Amino acid sequence: MGQALSIYAAENGGLLPYGDVKYDVSGGPSGTPWLAGTTQPTGEESWYWDFTLSQEVQANILGPDRLVHNLSPMFHDVDTIDVTYGRYVNHYTCNPKIFPNNYDNSFAQDGTVTAPQFVRNRKFGNIKPSTAFMFWDAPQVFDWDPGVGNNAYEQATAIDCNAEAFDSYLFNNTNILPSVYSYVRPALPGDYFQSYGQGAVSRCLLQQKEWNIDISAAVSNAPSFDYFLSHIRYRHMNNTVLNALCVDGHVESRALGTLLVTDVCINSPG
Repeated sequence: MGQALSIYAAENGGLLPYGDVKYDVSGGPSGTPWLAGTTQPTGEESWYWDFTLSQEVQANILGPDRLVHNLSPMFHDVDTIDVTYGRYVNHYTCNPKIFPNNYDNSFAQDGTVTAPQFVRNRKFGNIKPSTAFMFWDAPQVFDWDPGVGNNAYEQATAIDCNAEAFDSYLFNNTNILPSVYSYVRPALPGDYFQSYGQGAVSRCLLQQKEWNIDISAAVSNAPSFDYFLSHIRYRHMNNTVLNALCVDGHVESRALGTLLVTDVCINSPG
């Protein structure tokens, strides 16, 4: 994946792909077009980073229906559950601060807001620190995407209580006091817990361990926490180790419970 990303960046002026591009021009959350004046290139409502990288190493990823059917096998982790898959297989998620989407507001460290239609790709050489995680192991979700199944959420948008969407959180040079939002602790796996007071380190560690599972539903139904329950999966070495690709190209392995908030932080504006 790192090699494919380097090829893409070299071919595109050093720019990285979006994590998720929606081609619904009817309007974003604020009523503004996501990609006004553009044409949806395939039948996919969303075009994900793994689709883009797959095209760098494998031709003809689309089927006759103009949907992705032939995603590169590099996105299929052999340590996952042995199940029947749909159109394609992906078991990794991306850092949304490095690979943004075009339907959420983007925040800078100083609180400056960029509306979705103006969010642009980040430049590879500007991402600091070089140890920041770009891609990592993510849970399989039984019914994600519609008609596909057993894939990971392509973007870790809910990592650490959805903090990537909250103003200047998940920036190393943030102006938020460490007493309010500690970065030197395990990252919360999903969006369901939002208290960082006394005992946060131990709670976050326990939740990484508790929710080191694959997820049954991509919709908010019983159990109520299924929706965006986790974007972290320690699935190697008998469910004890997570692998991640860093900005500088090396792969990092982490023991269960030790993916930290700092691992997914970059310097604003990145």
